Amino acid sequence: MKRCFLICWSGIVWLMVLTGSVRAQDVKRDFVILSSGQQVYGQVVRDFDYSQYVTINFINTSGEKFIFQPEDIQGFGLDNGRIFFSKVLPGNQEKVFVQQLLTGSLSLLSYKGAFYIEGEREITELVAGYENMEYDSRTLKTYKKPFIGMLNILMAGTCGTQLSNAINRTNYSDQDFIEILSKYHVCEGLDFKVHVAQIKRVRLSPYFGAGFTLIQTSVNSRTPGRKDVLEKTGMPFLLTGVKVYQFRNLPKIGFDLGLGMAFSNNRIDSEYINPEVRFTGTEEFKFTSVYVPVFFNYSLIKRGGMESYFGLGGFFRFNNTSPSYAIRDLTTNFNAATVLEEGSFLTWKKTMVNPAVKLGTHINADKPLGFLVELQMEYAPAAFSAELGLNKATYNQLMGSLLFAIRY
Repeated sequence: MKRCFLICWSGIVWLMVLTGSVRAQDVKRDFVILSSGQQVYGQVVRDFDYSQYVTINFINTSGEKFIFQPEDIQGFGLDNGRIFFSKVLPGNQEKVFVQQLLTGSLSLLSYKGAFYIEGEREITELVAGYENMEYDSRTLKTYKKPFIGMLNILMAGTCGTQLSNAINRTNYSDQDFIEILSKYHVCEGLDFKVHVAQIKRVRLSPYFGAGFTLIQTSVNSRTPGRKDVLEKTGMPFLLTGVKVYQFRNLPKIGFDLGLGMAFSNNRIDSEYINPEVRFTGTEEFKFTSVYVPVFFNYSLIKRGGMESYFGLGGFFRFNNTSPSYAIRDLTTNFNAATVLEEGSFLTWKKTMVNPAVKLGTHINADKPLGFLVELQMEYAPAAFSAELGLNKATYNQLMGSLLFAIRY
């Protein structure tokens, strides 16, 4: 397993170097708007596609580096369409970088999960939240949406009346606000622009891969004098699934769900010895495991098109064993008599829910076609047992898997 780990991460490092050198040739079209109003092109240095910035590091086309705070510039734009302006929001005294999601007669702004409407004269916050209400000597939390009334006021007129039902159904989210403001501008015949139109709310991509699992067995319970040995400590597997990642407002969060199958032909040799008897057994069997891995992922590092992530989750396994040969023999020491018996003595858990962790690398994370390399660790308590007469031993398994997959 140690060797497998070293091979995996050697490959990851090599791919990071290769991808980084190719990516360095990409031309960035980010820009900043200076206090004078001049627009300067270059690169806003960032690893993930954040929706909020306190300060920015900027490199112009001449290679000069700058650190800009909100009071230093009017704003900046990113090559994916996001645009930020330096503004003073209601209830604040200092300028901050506010993302402008939509520009029009009523512009939509976003900052730290809150939304604002900017008209010709002022910026108005769209408010929503829970309020405590006393009812029958109990305190109940009720979700209030005062932003609905504010939208009705801001869109007052013929179009506001026509859109009243849509306004009342609006939820407190960037997508709902963009949708209702877009309808309003279309109805009024006004120009507008959605700056995040080309950024997907979330990316959802299928993947297909294969790999190999190495297994370490440990004792769960057994009596002294008992030994059980599996001939093979590894098995191949195939896996397909769906990867959910690059949320527009949560770029480091991701999920994946899969369906896989592992299989092997194996053998177990068992022995139990005490001063009175010697009990041995051999069973050859075919093992198949159909499983569903579910993981919550958090991205750690991203450089160019290479992203490394950590995952927490579990495996839902459905196991099946089919014995092809099984025999046991009991020898009593006082008369050296031996009794042979055919029949399976190995029992594998039919269903399992096993905790798991993983480290992964996503190559070409921003491209339509990508590659996944993952090192997964899974723990299966009391995975199987072997019974010789009335003597039963139960074993845990620690499984380390190396996965290579294509994401498309």
